[in-house]
Amino acid sequence: MEVTTTTGELIVSIYQEGDLSPISGVQVEISDMNGNIIRHLQTDEFGNIQTITLPALTNNTRSEIAGGVQSTQGKYIVTVKHPNYEPVRVEGVQIFEGSKAIPEIHLSSSRSEEMAPIKTIKIEDSKPTGVKRPENPFNIAELSINPESFYNTYKFASGYEPSLDPGSFYSTYEFAPESEPSPPPQIGLVIPENLTLQLVRKRINGRIRPARKIVLPFVDYIKGVLHKEINGFTEDEAIRSNVIAVVSFTLNRYYTEHYRRQNKEYHITDDTGVDQNYDENHLVNAQEPLVRNIEEFFTKYIEYPGNHFFPFLAQYCSGTRGVSCAYKKWLEQTPSRAMANRGKTHTEIIKHYYGRNFDITSAAQIVINNEIYSFISPMKLGDSGETVPIIQHYLDVIGKKYDKEILSAAIEENGQFGEKTDKAVRLFQEHFMRLSPEKVNGVIDQKTWYVILTRYLTIINNRNERNVESTPTHIPFASRPIGKTNLQRSNPPGAFWPNPQYGLVCKTFHTPYGPRQYCYYTYYWEIYHPYYQG
Repeated sequence: MEVTTTTGELIVSIYQEGDLSPISGVQVEISDMNGNIIRHLQTDEFGNIQTITLPALTNNTRSEIAGGVQSTQGKYIVTVKHPNYEPVRVEGVQIFEGSKAIPEIHLSSSRSEEMAPIKTIKIEDSKPTGVKRPENPFNIAELSINPESFYNTYKFASGYEPSLDPGSFYSTYEFAPESEPSPPPQIGLVIPENLTLQLVRKRINGRIRPARKIVLPFVDYIKGVLHKEINGFTEDEAIRSNVIAVVSFTLNRYYTEHYRRQNKEYHITDDTGVDQNYDENHLVNAQEPLVRNIEEFFTKYIEYPGNHFFPFLAQYCSGTRGVSCAYKKWLEQTPSRAMANRGKTHTEIIKHYYGRNFDITSAAQIVINNEIYSFISPMKLGDSGETVPIIQHYLDVIGKKYDKEILSAAIEENGQFGEKTDKAVRLFQEHFMRLSPEKVNGVIDQKTWYVILTRYLTIINNRNERNVESTPTHIPFASRPIGKTNLQRSNPPGAFWPNPQYGLVCKTFHTPYGPRQYCYYTYYWEIYHPYYQG
């Protein structure tokens, strides 16, 4: 009887630590877990090896691990060497059936002429987590607030004053305009820049990892969580539903200041009994379906029924053998794959588990490098507008830094999304985002915009060259300071505000358990909107 071997793809990318410049000519050795060399390859001008096909882990791996079964098929050792950089060895890189692994390895320059010892990174199997301690998502205590802090945040908003109820232990605030204008605009939640994560003491790869705190970008945290919680998922709709649940849970922890109200100096932990797992090594074990969907959907979250902004405490469990939670109205991870394979969309999966009255909404903006960026509408060949020249500038800076003329040529079209911009975007999607050929389309969607933006900012923050410039002032809203005179129009998609306001926001909404007031410190879009400028 012939045994069918499942296969998947692998493409390794090597960048310089810091500015993420691609490193060409790196020797990349692919071995099995016993050290037997399978392929010997070299990186190209983009820092990538050619895409290769190898035996892969099956789609049942997650359930097998939950049942105690271990497999070495589909796991590999990747060793990278270059005479000018310190060598790195990654053990346990995973390739999944019908999927593509896209590990990204950052190399540090050699400090001496002698060969440095190999830095070894060991990837731990992503075991499905057990039963989490349930929390009542509606049972969040009111917070005592600092009236002076709240007032200082909003005092520049002409015509609006916070009104205190001195007889109440918990102060409440209402905005009372001098005249009755039209209803205020819908609030748009802002994705925070960073999270403080408490890594708890736990055993990893046979060793005890001591507890410590780390600060990391919001999207990087979401990637680290999903590469632990649903590593190996390949079904787009299942991945998207899980991304949305994880983002909702994370934003709820952040905006309710769940731990800070307990005098803890962090936003969330990796204690799987109460929070979410986290993979510190997700970059070197990155999976294309997860990365692509996270970058496209990290703005989405579940809102509380009847409320149009506040992120729901979306709880979930693995749904593997002996672990179920659908009866609690939690999402079950593994069964969500089966639903996706039956043709269910991520919205249908979310509503199936959490309830028909739960809706998915989008954040309005994100803070990166202490600047607030509006999310964009997709742009494609033939488009124009305020956002196009901003993207062309980003591509020009990236092209000059990495010596890629095709990327820099986009700026020659001066705000028109023409053939040169289309070609530049396709090149970026293929070689820097490492999308599969069928996904390369030249469209600047959410994920493409985010990756271009963050790569541009990485270069700017690590600039040493004379030809690297920050966003020029002729681009709308690019370098204007926050101030009343600059806030008379809405922030256009793709533009940003430097130094966004950070202050206390209090909101009240109704739940089955009665009204609940939430007060939290946040970057918020409403304090910039012309409605609040008098």
